[in-house]
Amino acid sequence: MGSIALSKLACVLALFPLVSACATEITAQDLAVNERVHTGAPFGSVAITAEGIHEHRYYPLPNERLHEALTRSVEQAGLFTNAADPNAADYSLEVKIIDLPDPSGGMTMTVQALIGWTLRHGKDTAPLLESVVESKATKTFADATLGPTRGTMAIVGAVQANIREGLARMARVLEPHP
Repeated sequence: MGSIALSKLACVLALFPLVSACATEITAQDLAVNERVHTGAPFGSVAITAEGIHEHRYYPLPNERLHEALTRSVEQAGLFTNAADPNAADYSLEVKIIDLPDPSGGMTMTVQALIGWTLRHGKDTAPLLESVVESKATKTFADATLGPTRGTMAIVGAVQANIREGLARMARVLEPHP
């Protein structure tokens, strides 16, 4: 092999880890929002159901992981006393990922999340809140040199922003107006 061919091969081998590493697993702890949105007394207990996405995805987000992240976030938000059994809860919260595409590869990765939020007082009543929250996050090479890590960070950022906004909307609906 000539020296030019060897230098090209060296470049390809040096860049290979940047584009081919496995995606970093997204954890509930990564997704949870640890912010208080309500400082008054809690409004009661809540049962949470969550529908994530996992079929044939590079960055899966299973129901259990989304549910755990929502439970942690709701508890930290101060809106409800606990995440309760659906048959005993004062409120029910249904959260469903409508669209959360895998980011396209590149130096900059943007993810846009569409997540449906439905809050009911009791489990079979008309919704107090029925909303689709749109959020996005962008991560660059400066955030992470490995593409899969950058993609994971973009997904986590978009879902966290969505949870943050969903909690804020619930607080506006639940808090008494003067």
